[in-house]
Parts: sequence; structure tokens; C-alpha cells
Amino acid sequence: MKCPICGGETPDGSEFCGVCGSRLAPPAGAGAGVPAGEDLHAAETMITGSVWPRLQVVSGIAQGQEFKLQGRTRLGRAQDNEIILDDPKVSRHHAVFNLEAEGWIITDLGSANGTFINDQQILEPYRLQNGDRIRVGDVELSYIEPGAEQPSAPAHEKAAQAVPAAPAAPAAPAAPVAAPVTPAKEKGGIPKWVWGGCAALLALALLIVCVAVAILLVRQ
Repeated sequence: MKCPICGGETPDGSEFCGVCGSRLAPPAGAGAGVPAGEDLHAAETMITGSVWPRLQVVSGIAQGQEFKLQGRTRLGRAQDNEIILDDPKVSRHHAVFNLEAEGWIITDLGSANGTFINDQQILEPYRLQNGDRIRVGDVELSYIEPGAEQPSAPAHEKAAQAVPAAPAAPAAPAAPVAAPVTPAKEKGGIPKWVWGGCAALLALALLIVCVAVAILLVRQ
């Protein structure tokens, strides 16, 4: 039998799809106690609401658009992908999403420009968590799990938010600037060397006078 959700082949009598996990038939005994002739579907209450995670384009081509992940979902530029992104940096078959036992797994399909999760390139299958940022080419998508109102911050951003920034050390007071030293001006008046020269000339004049007087006395 085929799954009405993803079209995958599942053995007859299976309750859940082996590809996407959707319920194929009501569990055994679900119709017990329903009177004969009464519509079984009328006796059941349908619970609405998406059980599939979604990808929301936050930047790049198709910004604001959302895509649901249902079973195996391939992403790329080619028209045969479930998610088509017409970005020249996105490969024809860029990456694929698969639902496995541990959760939703994204795998790069050998793309030319790589697949990045929270700004880190993945080289092997990666298990997605709510709020992860997926970047392919110039397109960035946010992975949102069912029931999540808003995507939470990626793990590396949470770690940055959890550690408070250390208070900035107070700035050291500026060293006082020494005032420029103005050379002392010499006091006004006659310099000492002038006085010394005058004294020497006076002494020489007295000596000449004395010699002249002595010569005159000798001649008399």
C-alpha cells in the first residue's frame, strides 16, 4: 500500500508509514464499541495541527516563504526538488532532509558551495534542532519544530547570551601634563663682565699716572 502523505511503499496492514511516519490506519480495536451501521469517522474527533517541522526563508530569494518537511525532502535549484530555490549559488540537488529515529537529519549532496548550519559548514549528516539557521548559497532558512511559536536562538548564540559580559575596568586617570618651563630672564642692568673691564681699565690708568709722576720726580 502507498502512504497518502509521501507516496512511499509500506507493507499492507501497517499502522504507520515507514518513510515519513504518518499514521496509515487507526490502531487495532479503535472501532470497538461503535454500534453497527454508525459511521466510524463520525464517532472520532479529528485533531488538526501540523506535525511537520517547517523551513522559513529569512533572507535571500523567496524571503518570507515557508516549506514543510514531509518525509524525504530534497532542496536545490532543479525543478524536480521538493524545495526549489532559484539561486545561482545553490546546486541543482543541494541537500536533503530525512526523518530518522533521532530526528530530522540534513545531508549535503556534494554541493558546489556547501551547506552551512549556524555559519558552520557541515561535512556529514547533521541532526537539526529548533532554531537552527541553514544557509545554502545566498539563501538562509530557519528550522522551526512543530508547536514552536518562534525559532529559538541557535546553540552558539544561546551560549553567548548565557555568559554576561565582564564589566569594563575603570579608566586610569590621565597623568598631569607638566607646564612648560620658561627660561628665567636675566635681571636688567649692566653685565658683570662690563664692570670687570672698567675696573681693569681704571687700574691701568692709575698705573700709568703713577709711572708718569715717578718719571717727573726723577728728572727734577
